[in-house]
Amino acid sequence: RKSEIAEKTAQDALGIIITLCGIVFFISFTFILNFPSIITDPINRLTEAIKEIANKNYKHRIHIYNKDEFGKLAAAFNDMAARLEYFENSNLNKLMFEKSRAEAVINSLKDASIGIDKNNIILFANYQALQLLGLRSEEVVGKLATELKTKNDLFGFLIDKEVTTPFKIVVENRENYFIKEVIEVEQGDGKNKVIVLKNITSFKELDVAKTNFISTISHEL
Repeated sequence: RKSEIAEKTAQDALGIIITLCGIVFFISFTFILNFPSIITDPINRLTEAIKEIANKNYKHRIHIYNKDEFGKLAAAFNDMAARLEYFENSNLNKLMFEKSRAEAVINSLKDASIGIDKNNIILFANYQALQLLGLRSEEVVGKLATELKTKNDLFGFLIDKEVTTPFKIVVENRENYFIKEVIEVEQGDGKNKVIVLKNITSFKELDVAKTNFISTISHEL
């Protein structure tokens, strides 16, 4: 009887041990499956966030609300991103203000002016120049000069021809006379240039009037 009791107790103990082993194995297996994601998920989020910041997406934030080291790291990262966003907006507003002011100054010039950088890209063209070219600002600014000259004969003439004498441009069925001046600005190993067209129509008309007047006086004499 004692042997049977001992055997039954042993079987019960074995059953309990097997059950406990099963529970421990299940917990261990679950832990093994989930533990890497617990570690790698925050790291992956942080890696993705760093890439976003590198691409100047300063609005990106990490949403980790744990109170462990990863949570503290996420909070520090979000604070850094917020500061970068603030500085970016401040610099952008400043640049936009300077750009608007520069455009206002350029458009206030009476002479038609076209700026081309050392890479042959058109930086600006004021209202007077656009009117002569018959183009809109978005069709000129930021375009390659070599590309635009194939589409606009006047621009090609201004780029390719070394003109030192006055030349005529018809604007709104009226003949206008201009002289071209090229101002070069050195930048590093290259040169930017500004093409300025000075309208000398009034002087040309005065010269023609003077010539006609002298001719008439000579004829009368």
